[in-house]
Amino acid sequence: MTTNEANELTAQLWRQRELLEMLLFKYEEERLLRTAGMTRWLAHASREIDVVTGRLGKSSLSTAVAISSLGESWGLTHGALLRDLAEGAPSPMWAEIFTDHLRALVEVITEIREVRAQTTATYRANGEIDHTEQSARLIDTVL
Repeated sequence: MTTNEANELTAQLWRQRELLEMLLFKYEEERLLRTAGMTRWLAHASREIDVVTGRLGKSSLSTAVAISSLGESWGLTHGALLRDLAEGAPSPMWAEIFTDHLRALVEVITEIREVRAQTTATYRANGEIDHTEQSARLIDTVL
């Protein structure tokens, strides 16, 4: 077992979680600006979302490579996912660590999708979401 590799991956997963939390905050900020009618600041909020999304894309790529590499070191199939690491970890400690990361990542991604859906919604003059629009929405595929 390569403890250094697992420790480095854990650090990467923490950084990714922090970026996802920041993205959630930025989407929430954008939603609040829209709701408050403060459209003057929406361009700034959108730029900040783009910056965080760019960082997240780079982080996601390196994390996926690290997950796959550690999985191979642990005898898992090529292209292992975080769930595979959690299930195939050589010790209960690593299984728990990677299960916790997976759970936390899924939770924050779910929150991001919910806020993102609200952020892209159409608003009425009183700030309420107009639920009459039934068109499909594209969710960030990076997440």
